[in-house]
Amino acid sequence: MAVIPKYAKLRTMSIEELIPLFDTEQPDARVGLGFLRDEIARRETERHLEAMSTMTHQMRNMTVLITLLTAINAAFTYALFVR
Repeated sequence: MAVIPKYAKLRTMSIEELIPLFDTEQPDARVGLGFLRDEIARRETERHLEAMSTMTHQMRNMTVLITLLTAINAAFTYALFVR
């Protein structure tokens, strides 16, 4: 029967290290399996949130750049038609 690792060790383990712990046959440790499953799900959620955060920052940067280019384009267009 696999032993659930201490919290500090659990936090340092990769998902690839946690999955074999989950997959080991443990008929009397259903709570332990749920704990490992929840830890894997939490880490996947954390990874997805980090990706979304990165994408949000990229979208903000693109929005600022597009706004700046639109203002420059508007200034050139205004200068072209005012003359």
